[in-house]
Amino acid sequence: MSIEAFWCLSFHSNNHNIPENAGFGVVIFESGRVFGGDSNFYYNGTYLLNGGNITAKVRVKRFAAGMPSITGLDDYVLIIGGLSKGSYNDDEFMVDGHVENVPQAKVYVGFKRIENLP
Repeated sequence: MSIEAFWCLSFHSNNHNIPENAGFGVVIFESGRVFGGDSNFYYNGTYLLNGGNITAKVRVKRFAAGMPSITGLDDYVLIIGGLSKGSYNDDEFMVDGHVENVPQAKVYVGFKRIENLP
C-alpha cells in the first residue's frame, strides 16, 4: 500500500502547561506534499520517504479562534523525524516530532488510513 491516502490523526505533546494538549485532525499525503487540518489549524508541508521511514516538515497555523495549540504556539513548523511504531504501508502508524528549532517541544502523532487516493 502507498502512503498516498487520506488519513485521520490523533496527536499530543509533552507540554503539560496546556490543559488540552491533545487533538484530532485529518491529512492527505500526496506526491511528497501533505495537506490537512483540524477545527482551528491548517497543516501544509512536505514529506520524504526513505525506505520504510518517513520524515516531514509541516507548517501548522491557526485560522480560527478556539482550542489552544498543543504546543502553545499559533504558527510553527513541525519536524517529523521518523516512524516510532508501525509502517506507512499498514493502515496505522505513529511518528515522533518536535517544533522546529525547539527540540524539547515534542509532538507525537498517530495516523489511521481513512481512504486510498484514486
